[in-house]
Amino acid sequence: MKKLLILYGFMLLLAFNAGAQDCATGYCPDILTVDHYAGDISPQTVRIEYQVVETDLSGDTACWITQNLGATAQAGTYDDTSLPTRGWFWQFNRKQGYSHDGTNRTPSVLNWIADIDENSDWQPENDPCTLLLGGNWRIPTTEEWQSVHTKGEWTTDSGAYDGELKLYNTGRLNASAGELGTNDVTFYNSADQTDNFQRNLYRADNGVVTNVPKEEAFPTRCIRTY
Repeated sequence: MKKLLILYGFMLLLAFNAGAQDCATGYCPDILTVDHYAGDISPQTVRIEYQVVETDLSGDTACWITQNLGATAQAGTYDDTSLPTRGWFWQFNRKQGYSHDGTNRTPSVLNWIADIDENSDWQPENDPCTLLLGGNWRIPTTEEWQSVHTKGEWTTDSGAYDGELKLYNTGRLNASAGELGTNDVTFYNSADQTDNFQRNLYRADNGVVTNVPKEEAFPTRCIRTY
């Protein structure tokens, strides 16, 4: 019987590890430790300790990571564009993430999709938050981002960084060739589209939720609702 129990426990452990990539326990822990492996979702193999906050900014109480998906560190300021805080970028409804060191993009340009023309929201099977963090983690919706913007009452980018989610400017990859563009505005992916454009949180001065081309790749934050 003892051997059977040990075997059963080992099988449960294997089943757990076969799913999401090695997440820490707890529904909304202060730190979420994840082992990412380079492939068709993560562009790099790296262990990341994500800082997590519980907040109702999205409308309902939820967990949020307070650094970009793929970022090995949380930004120190709203305009911190350093490589550790940059994280990875995703084109709309594509599970492949891209890293960019300022010169080179991983995966290479051969993997870049220069034209995305599909009338669809982000599909759950392509959601990098779910695929990489597991559980109920997912990309925020437009409605949730709009609530974050409204309830946060941020009038400047520095104010948005000082808020609970630590939003900061990390740039984006352009539509034509996936080259890194850093600027003084903040973009984050949302799970929704309209008129074949993706709907993103866009912060410059007061900030709005706006339409952007699906071919452009943006940083991603993840939310976990109860």
